[in-house]
Amino acid sequence: MENKTALIIIEECFKNLNLAIEVFQNFLSARTSSDTTDHYQGLSYLDKGKTLYKDSLGEISKIIGFVPTDASPAFRQWKAGYLEKIGILSRNTEFERLRSELQNDDLLLKFLTAEEINILLVKHFESQQTGKRKLEYMKARMLFDKLQSLIEDAESLSIRSKERIYQQR
Repeated sequence: MENKTALIIIEECFKNLNLAIEVFQNFLSARTSSDTTDHYQGLSYLDKGKTLYKDSLGEISKIIGFVPTDASPAFRQWKAGYLEKIGILSRNTEFERLRSELQNDDLLLKFLTAEEINILLVKHFESQQTGKRKLEYMKARMLFDKLQSLIEDAESLSIRSKERIYQQR
């Protein structure tokens, strides 16, 4: 996949997963639903969202992943500039400053509420500093946690939708 930028793929992923959830919820809230088109449309959005999730995870891993020790200074400079340009890096390492930065970040606020940002920061602040993980990649961690949550929600609604279809037969 061409570097369509991971952020564009992530945005498409959010769009498809939110559409899947909306379609399943509409199907489940309808008084009668003899037409299963909505269920299958929801499954299509869910499948596309899951595919985009895997694609975006691969793309973001390439972008923020390990830089070989023999990489040229020009490559290192390009990578640092690119990460800065797409806005995926966090600047702060102190908890309160990081919280403020993340809760005012346009990229995150496009997909998460301030409350969700706070919950995820509390959940991952310590673990994001262990091993090979870095606090500067907290935004990516939050985005992928939210996407995983949407996938789980859509899958749960998909099961309920399927059960409703079988009950109507």
